[in-house]
Amino acid sequence: MNEFANLIYHVIHLAVIIINCVFGFIPGRCQRLFILTYTTTIVSWLGFGLQYGLGYCFLTDWHWQLKRDMGEHNLPPSYIHYISETWLNLDLSRGAIDMGVAMIFIALLLVYIVNIKNVIISKSW
Repeated sequence: MNEFANLIYHVIHLAVIIINCVFGFIPGRCQRLFILTYTTTIVSWLGFGLQYGLGYCFLTDWHWQLKRDMGEHNLPPSYIHYISETWLNLDLSRGAIDMGVAMIFIALLLVYIVNIKNVIISKSW
């Protein structure tokens, strides 16, 4: 059961990453899905981040709790770091990953602002 839950967490994580990085550039309903997932990301990273530390991700927190229950320890601080180490076999510093993620986050924030403006103007929810 835990292996299945771990797989589901991976699928959700990857889906959110793909939606956040790609769907904002696709017109129509994809942009609305992007707005939903990116808003959730903003609330987690910046909102909850005020209490738990900037960049806090509740999804990663839940996923890491499961992985610890499964006996996996010394987990990296972020899911992106985890993917780069375990799946891509890259040895990047935490600072390099955090800087890359921050730059992408800021670039996507601009896409987010444009999308929100377009959805509000067209009233196409």
